[in-house]
Amino acid sequence: MITSITPNSRYWQLFLDHLREARMKQHIEFDNNDYIYIVKIVDEIVVAHITIKKQLLEIPTLNKQKLYKNDKLLYEYYVQTFFVNADFRNKGIGSSLQEHAYQLSCENDAYQMRSWSSYDKKENYIVKIKLGFSIHPGHTYVSKTNQYIPGAYFIKKC
Repeated sequence: MITSITPNSRYWQLFLDHLREARMKQHIEFDNNDYIYIVKIVDEIVVAHITIKKQLLEIPTLNKQKLYKNDKLLYEYYVQTFFVNADFRNKGIGSSLQEHAYQLSCENDAYQMRSWSSYDKKENYIVKIKLGFSIHPGHTYVSKTNQYIPGAYFIKKC
């Protein structure tokens, strides 16, 4: 079963345990209401998840100028975390989670869904390309370690 959950869900603690196992808990702002948490449950265990965060589309080099279309502010959903337990990979779960997240993004009036992935995540690249995402090479900067990590951005318009 793939489902969206909230902190009031009976699966919430299982989700937190899954995030700890995946070493991704620190990447989520739990007090931010702009997140959507989506999990895959198998036999009452969270075996995979994707979290997406609603954010304004802005032009960072122009003092974060907001973007509009027909006088409407443009938002995107950004994939903050995504993980499938090793025993459940290559079974279509990752693709199903990504597609579910994309559909929810569009249903919530997003302009697009976007994510970033480091170059060592070959399986994620395959999933994103299969689902019709555009790819743009880039990097991200991790201030804690003072390093740039090469990878790519994936974007799919709603």
